[in-house]
Amino acid sequence: MCVGPGAWLLLWAAMLLGRSRLNRLEKGAPALPDLPPRVTIVVPAKDEAGGMRACVGGLLSQNYPTYDVLIVDDRSTDGTAEILDELAADGSFKVMHVPQNGLPPGWLGKCHALHRATREVESPWILFVDSDVTLRPDALRDTMALALERKYDAISLLTGLNGRTIWEKLMIPIAGGTWAIMFQVSMTNEDNRVDHAYANGQFILTKRDVYERAGNHEAVRGDVCEDCALFRRLKNRGARVRFLSGGHLTAITMHATLADLRSGWGRIYAGTDHYKPLRLYLTIAVVVVCGMGVYPAIGWGAYRWVKASDPYWLISAGAHFGLMTSLLAYIYHLARVRIGFALMWPVSAVCLVSLLLEGLRRCKTKTVHWRGTTFKAEV
Repeated sequence: MCVGPGAWLLLWAAMLLGRSRLNRLEKGAPALPDLPPRVTIVVPAKDEAGGMRACVGGLLSQNYPTYDVLIVDDRSTDGTAEILDELAADGSFKVMHVPQNGLPPGWLGKCHALHRATREVESPWILFVDSDVTLRPDALRDTMALALERKYDAISLLTGLNGRTIWEKLMIPIAGGTWAIMFQVSMTNEDNRVDHAYANGQFILTKRDVYERAGNHEAVRGDVCEDCALFRRLKNRGARVRFLSGGHLTAITMHATLADLRSGWGRIYAGTDHYKPLRLYLTIAVVVVCGMGVYPAIGWGAYRWVKASDPYWLISAGAHFGLMTSLLAYIYHLARVRIGFALMWPVSAVCLVSLLLEGLRRCKTKTVHWRGTTFKAEV
């Protein structure tokens, strides 16, 4: 009777505790010093022609006095290269091109593109931003100001969502929230937990010397979750790293279809824990028993009330439903998506299980196909 409500109370507690560790930037950023350090924004771009102009617009509109932009076209075939060359013709940013045959064996494309680009960087700080991310004007300024005041060596942000399709709006907040709870990502911000570090490669700001001492992207060249792997290397070498909420500063357009969701989140769920399946099995069990189980519990409670005038099962099921739905609504609220999607849990729960099952399949095969590259992981 109490299993369902108890489980969702624990999830509420985990969510609120995690939020308390992640929301420092949402409380406001300090002022920049009079002479802030120069930053180079490095962006890998592969087949992003549809969103490249919006991305570049966000990059060039930053309210930060001293920064450069370097975009790496990573073997694009959809016109991305031509768009970048056109936009860069006025000298506002630099473009590098990786040729079609330019990916060395053992490298994932993004890691290789970022490694090549950073060999050209001389600024003391680097900001890595994915090409499907749009930055608000204060993104670099606020994040850099916080890093300088708090003496952080690296900051990664959880991005907001530019939802285009119902699948994006329905599933990305739930998939991301599940990932955050599964891996307790907020513990990244505990300096004494040296082996506990997670990140979002869509936005990573880091000192260049710290990044190089950690081996740069060459050290994680074959890791499908290179962002988490890089943050672990940084933290293990004494860097002060932080993982923070940044939906008010950034927004991403990603995974437009259910097939895209399965491919992307299956890769993330499997790769984050180096293809160990235990967390995935446990999460599937929680979703099925404590998530989907609320509906038969309501039916059984109604039956007991009618047949035996016993209201307690129905009260328990109502508490279960209320705690579950309010937490789901909170997750959608954090993602800046309509909270009414919380009422579509029967659909999103089934889809979430399919994403987790895809993660289990990847744990078994250890084969990843992503952005035109097929890679067999070594673990």
